[in-house]
Formats: sequence, structure tokens, C-alpha cells
Amino acid sequence: MLFCVVAAVLLFYDTLFGTGRLLVFVRKLADILKPILFGAMIAYLLAPVIDFWERLLFPKQVEKAKVEGLPCAAGPRAVSLLLTWILISFAVYLLMSFLLPELYSSVMQLISNLENYYTVLTGWLEEFLHLAPEAEAWLGGLFEDSYNDLLSFVTDELMPKAQQIVGFLSGSVRTVVDLAMDLLVGLIVSVYLLATKERLAAHGRKMACGLLSPRKTVWFFRGLRKVDDIFAGFVRGKLLDSLIIGLICFVGCQLLRFPYTPLISVIVGVTNVIPFFGTFLGAIPSTFL
Repeated sequence: MLFCVVAAVLLFYDTLFGTGRLLVFVRKLADILKPILFGAMIAYLLAPVIDFWERLLFPKQVEKAKVEGLPCAAGPRAVSLLLTWILISFAVYLLMSFLLPELYSSVMQLISNLENYYTVLTGWLEEFLHLAPEAEAWLGGLFEDSYNDLLSFVTDELMPKAQQIVGFLSGSVRTVVDLAMDLLVGLIVSVYLLATKERLAAHGRKMACGLLSPRKTVWFFRGLRKVDDIFAGFVRGKLLDSLIIGLICFVGCQLLRFPYTPLISVIVGVTNVIPFFGTFLGAIPSTFL
């Protein structure tokens, strides 16, 4: 016990005032485990879909496997996995084939109209300044100061750091590529986890029973089941809610003939996933558009 206390104090001191080796180790471990965590998250979200297909198409085989003490029926599990990924691939294809062209046309329309927006805004500003000469003088000085500050920033700070900016952009591209690779590996890991989820759950129960007393084991699994119900309901419900909100926004904007309907619907649907503040984050750019 004394050794654990001393080790915890030394780690705490090293993290705050030393080299932070613990943080470096945790960061490297997180990078290594990132594909596995992605796969576990995907498998957690898709597990109800697998169970749905098995209950719908193979109820007798599933019941027979339970009676025989098998973790799952191999044939129905393989078919359920195949149907699930076919369904996901079809949904992604429909989403991309419909959404991406619409998004592209909306963005191109926005870019092509920027000159008109600039003309309208400058017209409003010139009319306002014509009616208020004092504001014209004040804004003229403000614009001149801002231009000088911007020019000095570009020449004195931005240009000398051009190499760092290029390195940052290349690092960002590499980060995106690494994220795509992690997602690809995560998809492979999720297939394995979904195929053996009952066996993995059994190993987890054995480990918990070996580490905890019988009374604590009961409370542990009761709390774990409660956490699973709450978290799964929140995540899956939030994703479904965001999809419905995006569709409602798309239909409403189409009926009211608003511009940039697909772009606004995507912004509203994606930001709706963020709790509490997502609605406001989606409303600001949508209102501007």
C-alpha cells in the first residue's frame, strides 16, 4: 500500500513539474489503441442491428444455439453481418450520390453569388455613409488602420513563417490520412467484435467474477447494464434525432424555396448531434446563408 502511494505521488509530481513521461506514454498508447477504439464504437452501435436480423430471420437457429450452450449460431451471424454491411453500404451510397452533388452545387452557387453579395453590401454601405458623413470619416480611418495592421502582419509575421504554415498544412493532410486508415482498421476490428461479441462478453464476465466478490459482481453488472441502457439510448437516439431534424429542415427549406437547402440541412443535422449548443451552432451559419 505504501509503495502504491509513493508511486502515485512521484507520477503526480513528474506530470506537473517533471518531464511528463506518463502523459507521453498515455498519448502513445491512445494512438496505438485508436483503431481498436473506433472498431469497438462501431460494433457497439451496430450490435442491435445484428440482433435484429438474427431475431427476424433465424429465430429457431438462435434458440437452438442457446439450448446447446453455443455463444452464437455461426451461419446466422455471418448472414446478419453481411446484411448489415450491405445495408450500411447502400445507405452510404444513396447519401453520397444524392447529398454530395447537391452540396457541390450549393457551394458553387454560393461562390458564384459572392460578387453579387459584395456589390449589394457595398451599395448599402455607400448609401449609409452618404447619409452620415461623420461615420464615413471614422470608418475611413478605421479601414486605413486595419489595412496597415494587416499589411505589417503579413510582411513581418506571416511571410517569415511560411515554411511553418506549409508544414502545418502537410501535417493536417497526414492527420486526415491517418484518421482514414484508423477508420479502415476500425471497420475490420468491428467485424471481428460483432462476430464474437457473445464470447468476448463471456470472457469479460469471467474476469469480473474472478476479480470481485459475488456481491460486488452483482452490483457491478447491474450498474454496467444501467450505464449501457442510458448511454446506448442517448447515442442512438441522438443520431436518429439528428437525422430526422436534418430531413425536416430539408423538406421545410424546399417548401419555402430557401437557397442552399442541402447545405443548410447538413449543417443543422450535423450540429444537432452536439448537446445543448449544437442548435445555436447550426443556426448561426444557416441564418447567414
